[in-house]
Amino acid sequence: MLPDGKAYFLRQRNGHSYSLYPIVVPLLLSPAYLPLRLVPGIRDWPLSKLIVLARVLEKIWASAIAAASVAILLVLLRRLTERKYALLLALIFGFATNTWSTSSQALWQHGVSQLTIILSLLFMHSFLPSGSRRACALAGLFAALSFGVRPTNVLFFAISSVVLLILTRDRRTVLRLFGGFGLLMGCGLAFYNLRVFGSLAGGYADQSFGGAFLAGLAGLSFSPSHGLFIYSPMLFLALAGMVLYARPAAIPLRAILVVFACFFCSLLILYANYPLWWGGTCFGPRYMTDAIPALVLPMAPLLPLLKRWRLARTALAGAAVFSLAVQLVGVFCYAPSERAERPLWDWEHNPIVSNASAGMYAQGYSVLWDYIRGRQPDYRERGLRVD
Repeated sequence: MLPDGKAYFLRQRNGHSYSLYPIVVPLLLSPAYLPLRLVPGIRDWPLSKLIVLARVLEKIWASAIAAASVAILLVLLRRLTERKYALLLALIFGFATNTWSTSSQALWQHGVSQLTIILSLLFMHSFLPSGSRRACALAGLFAALSFGVRPTNVLFFAISSVVLLILTRDRRTVLRLFGGFGLLMGCGLAFYNLRVFGSLAGGYADQSFGGAFLAGLAGLSFSPSHGLFIYSPMLFLALAGMVLYARPAAIPLRAILVVFACFFCSLLILYANYPLWWGGTCFGPRYMTDAIPALVLPMAPLLPLLKRWRLARTALAGAAVFSLAVQLVGVFCYAPSERAERPLWDWEHNPIVSNASAGMYAQGYSVLWDYIRGRQPDYRERGLRVD
């Protein structure tokens, strides 16, 4: 909330309120909320009751979207490696990364972003060997949706387009179907942003990328507050996997590697230049959540090789267990108000240790329990925001 009591993410225009955030996620999820209009008397419910309902539904849908991302990634991984390794990597993606502590906890853009990116790669993998126009169209559709959901994913769309044009002979199909959906999404977003905000950048028109690059790069990678390889250290293996994948491989496999490697690097460079690289009040490397699939997939060819080295297997298991423990802290112990007060480079009082030491953060669960028992919870007393 702003000092005047207004929500910081809303803008008023012609008597209407508009969110600064992209409109695609609300449009995609609106059908899921339409049945609520059939609930008798819902328009007369008190604000406190509506807030509880909204938070419960948000958590349900966020969890469902994250679960769908894990399931689709498993399907893609099964095409790249053995079943047991595919299942292991899918579990790592779902429970040992910010997919759990961020994407599944609320309707951030990241959950739908991950889902659309993985779906696009799945159909891209189908298109390259078969030349199927349907697969190309679906790959383009989900790639276009990805940057409609989160504007930074335009990097993913651009990289995917270039890779497909290089690796396929049917460039006309790529331009018409894959590129066509991108053009359609781009024109729709441009129209909406110009009409509502008067700028092609929409609600992000005031954002700048003039930060200290090296400080941002170090912070996104290794800071105790938001370092990707601190919160999920087993993702280090992806770097070795990318090197392994660089050797001659089938075209679909090579395409996935190039797209994800370039997307991860470009996203890392982009946010390293962003002055607020830590992403505000959040748990862990929120800004890099969209690129986590890009680090899980390259681990696929590496796992079979670990059978030869016991020490490497032990190191991976330890890193995975630690990553899982960190996500447990983020899901059950993270308190936003406490997290916001922590320095970015304080190793002694980092968010993982401080929130774990404070124990389970149960205010949200207790509010729901009060609601189930028929009590009207006092949000202000519990320190919960109602905006």
